[in-house]
Amino acid sequence: MLTNINKTVEGNSLIWTDEFRFRKTDGTYGTFYDMGYIIHNSQCQAVRMIGAMMDLTDRKKLDEENL
Repeated sequence: MLTNINKTVEGNSLIWTDEFRFRKTDGTYGTFYDMGYIIHNSQCQAVRMIGAMMDLTDRKKLDEENL
């Protein structure tokens, strides 16, 4: 994941997205979707990222059950 986000921040992209697994506080693993909007300064350098994460664990579980 870090390579993906580093390439995105160092490039000209405005949006970064990825989906990955995290270990939750209860010890289980969940699937998360992460999205960020990259803000650049007047020299086109990334200076900030604003974003959000969404827990997709329950949705993924339902999708698997319906297969």
